[in-house]
Amino acid sequence: MKQLFLYKFRGWLFERMVDAFVNSGWIIKIIDFRNQEVKKYKDKVGLTVFNSKIIYLDVREGAPRILLHELGHFSFRDFFTTAAQDLPWKEIKKVSGRSREDKEYNWDELRTGEFEELFFPCLSRRQIKILQEFIEEAQERYKKDGDEPLILYEYL
Repeated sequence: MKQLFLYKFRGWLFERMVDAFVNSGWIIKIIDFRNQEVKKYKDKVGLTVFNSKIIYLDVREGAPRILLHELGHFSFRDFFTTAAQDLPWKEIKKVSGRSREDKEYNWDELRTGEFEELFFPCLSRRQIKILQEFIEEAQERYKKDGDEPLILYEYL
């Protein structure tokens, strides 16, 4: 019986995340992170930019798992940001980073990574296919717009 409720909750959460994303005006763009001029972006496979409402996925590494991670940033931003700010110094100092702001960002990234690790294996084939369809649609746009290189620092 508990398993049935967990499946229902998984479906409910996934549908809420996808509905919120689709109805929010956000878009997914495929870019080549290796060709970025800014060094800190060269090793990324996904990036969520809240100012411009864009999720960037790497042309080589863009996979449903990476998209789920970025949707986790999109969906849980306020929750994780508030939780990180409310953490006592004793807890936040255990996280890597130079300043409190860096530590809060890394804590947020760790929690989103945990969400991805726990939630992705639970997704059904249909749900993974939905994520893959989002990626394929973005890849089609990338092929059309692929002539112009996208430099990330212009959008951040």
